[in-house]
Amino acid sequence: MPWSASVAATVAQVAACASGPQHVAVLAERGIGRQRVRTAVGAGALTVLRRGIVVPTDAWRTAEIADRRRWAVEAALLAFPSTHVTRVGAARVDDWLTVHGCDTPPEWILTAGGLRMTDLVRTSIETAAGRSLRGALVVIDAAMRLAAAEQAGTSAVRAAVIDPAVVGALRVRWRYAVGAYAGHRWVTTVRQAVELADPAAESVLESLSRAAMIENAVPQPRCGVPLIGDDGRTYWVDFCWDRFGLIGEADGLAKYDDPSAHLREKHRQEALRARGWEFVRWVFTHVFPDPTVMLSRVRHALRQPPTRLGWLP
Repeated sequence: MPWSASVAATVAQVAACASGPQHVAVLAERGIGRQRVRTAVGAGALTVLRRGIVVPTDAWRTAEIADRRRWAVEAALLAFPSTHVTRVGAARVDDWLTVHGCDTPPEWILTAGGLRMTDLVRTSIETAAGRSLRGALVVIDAAMRLAAAEQAGTSAVRAAVIDPAVVGALRVRWRYAVGAYAGHRWVTTVRQAVELADPAAESVLESLSRAAMIENAVPQPRCGVPLIGDDGRTYWVDFCWDRFGLIGEADGLAKYDDPSAHLREKHRQEALRARGWEFVRWVFTHVFPDPTVMLSRVRHALRQPPTRLGWLP
């Protein structure tokens, strides 16, 4: 669409600085003031990718998907200058730069949108580095699930991540990769996360919940389990304690955005209850930063005798 002469001049100057996203602070140093940038954003001529990071709207709209992904990464680095680098030598942290002292064979390296980066397995290990077990488990769970989805396809990932053969193969990949980091102080926690990881966990909340159960000696459930209701339909549940006839549901805030979702969930729960299953539920604030409420609810539910109205263990 046509812009005013002043807005068009601003966009032309931004585009002349460099292709891709630009930080407003850098633009200001080049004579393009923040007010001019705000005016161009308000007119729709510049698109904000991150707070303080803009790109010409026309360039963004016409860019290939690969370029958009690359720009999204560049925008994130400009907004949050925290970069991980893997190379031979001593590990160190220097302000925004984290150097992982580790050999980087060619097979570890991928190129996407012109950027060289470590593959999914090594990136997840380095992202988990230095985190608590809970944080590391969130990262490794998600990375393993993504790897399973890449192999099986998104539509088949639920079945793939509960296949012992698939999960075993994923764990072998991560065990092999983490061996290269044997000299790092954080490797023990990451190794533990690899052994405890479950790609059937579908969200951060589910991973945090499992980690809290592990740390507090709560009996471990199965994750991402298909169960058949009395209506003959198959329903996937977040957690399942078979021996106790108990289903655990970690409800995210967006789960019931659809007004009809409450009714569907009621029908689902009744169909499973008719088979003898009982439910325990919690939300994010019951787990993070303090999991006491979730743990209390789960422990209480596990102490109850399982209903046997047709429940099939």
